[in-house]
Amino acid sequence: RRVRESEMKRTSTIYGTLDPRWREKMEFRVTKSTTSLHVIVLDEDFKTKGEYIGRCDILLNEYENQKDKGSWFKLINMKDKNKDAGEIFLKISYSVDRFI
Repeated sequence: RRVRESEMKRTSTIYGTLDPRWREKMEFRVTKSTTSLHVIVLDEDFKTKGEYIGRCDILLNEYENQKDKGSWFKLINMKDKNKDAGEIFLKISYSVDRFI
């Protein structure tokens, strides 16, 4: 399904480094049908705005009932799948509320 703009989150832009560290916390409300989190990484500097670097899809069932599980995710370069787009480290907490 297509993600609505109200469901998207954006980190702050960190200028002057090739090794940014955001240390930002974001929360997403998901439904039972949500199976993955789609992360897109863009480069923004004074010359370019939103230059595409890569993306990764995180399967949420691998993180069910986990708290702050840190993992490196390989970024997929959509322009050239044979070209390395780097990695991103994310800490994920995911729990499912079950109502009876």
